[in-house]
Amino acid sequence: MTSLLALVGAPAALDDHGVRALLAPAGMADDATVALHRPAPDVVLGVASPAWDERAEHRVATDGRYTVIAHAALFYRDALNAALMRAAEPPLSREAPAATAILAAVRAWQWRAVDHLEGEFAFVAWDAKEHVLFAARDHSGARTLFHADIGSGIAVATRLRQVRAVPGCPHGWNVIALCEDAADIDLAVPTETACTAIHRIPSGHALQWSAERKGSVRRWWEVPVFEQDSGVPFEEGAEELRRLLAEAVAERTDLPRGTAVMLSGGYDSPAIYAAGNWRLGSGGSGAALRSVSFSHPAGDPGREDELIEATTRRWGAEPHFIPIGDVPDFEPSLARARRRDEPIYHSYELWNRALARGCRHEGAHVALNGNGGDPWFSTSPVFLADLLRQGRLLEFRREWKVLLGRVTPYRVFKTAVQPNLSPAILAALAWVRGGRPLSDHHVRHPPAWIADPLRRSRDLLARRRIDWPRRRGEGLSALGRTWFLRASYPERITALVFAICQGEGVELRTPLLDNRIVRFAATRPRWESNSGRQNKHLLRYSMRGLLPDEVVAPRAERTGTPVTYLGRTLRAHLREGREGFGAGMLLADLGVVDHRKLLEEVDSYLAGRSDDLERAHALLTALQAEWWLRSTE
Repeated sequence: MTSLLALVGAPAALDDHGVRALLAPAGMADDATVALHRPAPDVVLGVASPAWDERAEHRVATDGRYTVIAHAALFYRDALNAALMRAAEPPLSREAPAATAILAAVRAWQWRAVDHLEGEFAFVAWDAKEHVLFAARDHSGARTLFHADIGSGIAVATRLRQVRAVPGCPHGWNVIALCEDAADIDLAVPTETACTAIHRIPSGHALQWSAERKGSVRRWWEVPVFEQDSGVPFEEGAEELRRLLAEAVAERTDLPRGTAVMLSGGYDSPAIYAAGNWRLGSGGSGAALRSVSFSHPAGDPGREDELIEATTRRWGAEPHFIPIGDVPDFEPSLARARRRDEPIYHSYELWNRALARGCRHEGAHVALNGNGGDPWFSTSPVFLADLLRQGRLLEFRREWKVLLGRVTPYRVFKTAVQPNLSPAILAALAWVRGGRPLSDHHVRHPPAWIADPLRRSRDLLARRRIDWPRRRGEGLSALGRTWFLRASYPERITALVFAICQGEGVELRTPLLDNRIVRFAATRPRWESNSGRQNKHLLRYSMRGLLPDEVVAPRAERTGTPVTYLGRTLRAHLREGREGFGAGMLLADLGVVDHRKLLEEVDSYLAGRSDDLERAHALLTALQAEWWLRSTE
């Protein structure tokens, strides 16, 4: 995959051969391109790029003062050019590499350049005049950046493994962060990693570093407050959403390199496929966008074949189906762990790899997926707590009856009362209960097979209580939507899928995470997302005429749940871990897991004494964290 690397101070003493080895380690294709630039004796910036992607030298730009290295896809160039001209900078051609565009923005606005960039990006810039390093990521989280202070200098890179391999980088483990990954609970501090010395620049954040002031990380992309009703009527809002989505897809489409939609039978990816083909002018010659989908047998809960066929045929195309039986349930974990940058694991890794290969089969190097549709255009039943707090009792009762059925005091308290209680009241209730806090299904606690001293430690338990305060005008439902943009887990999964696709020669882009769509979604009232048993009202209405009626219609039950495949792959990989770790685990040596309890849980699942897929997924996550640890030795 494409890699960026910046070394300042002592780490920059590494010669060019050593820098190239960090950028393009053994296993990267021989035809990968590498570009290095040394703007000062104690500074080196470099890029490595696979042969199928933009050449490395095009990912470096310099004007003497500023040097930029970038892994980026920038969109809405006309808006950027208009802003550059207002800043007395010459406009850029549409073909200008992203690094060149970022350099122009830095020259115009220095580190406020990020406010003028729209796209999916990670970049590092060096200011030779002020001796300052600046690194930033967009809010979607696909392209990663890690950093570590080494001596009086710093290393910044796309991959954690690259930073860890820089001479002088300490190798100690962050045991609590390792525990959170192994236990399949969200990393509580997004800047942390499994390595004590190495930190993440979270999505939507930027790092500024100088030898005198060292590094500081700040959020530059502000998360909007959702459910702020703009007053624009529903039908006008639907038209605006259609236009925004069509533009977001068109901006991300690369017809010369081929673009395919990873198409399901839900609402989100069909909307991308339809809006894109509408905007790109598909007609009698067929759809401009290709599609790749899975085909499941009749009766399988993952089957959406008929909905997918209806979607593509509306645009004069046939779907490219991958039979689910052709997707491997199992591949040896250690080899895959060596390619993974962090302990976190995606249970659908082989599934996503098959989709990326399907895109290549269809001649596409760019893929679009539907990531982002749920948080913007749907919400959880927590909105019931908002209705109760606001005194909208008739609406509360009506929505409750449709969603949850019978009203009982306990269910009302847990669903609608407890979420509204202040920390002080919750603490008082815990005191009354002898120190036992009220259970909260939104908080994921360490499972029983985490080693007792760590599971009960104050440090770990305190991190489970980290929460985001509500801002002015922000209800519980609106706050819940921001989880996707604030929490560590969503961006890390997004980055993991992006890396999987990169490994197969595909660049994954996410239209529904477009900044303009996110900002628009924040202005829409809650009922357009969920009302009664229907969800995504606005998104579905915006696609009327572009998708068949049966695709946008409300559904009696959820479709496309591939639990059959998930069960098979969980069992295969749990069996592998049980056979491989019987004699001991590094995680146990570090005090993260109780080896005996973990294996007993695995045995129970494999013997059929438990069918809890969520519990099995947590077990698999721990075993994959162990494989990752072993891959670092």
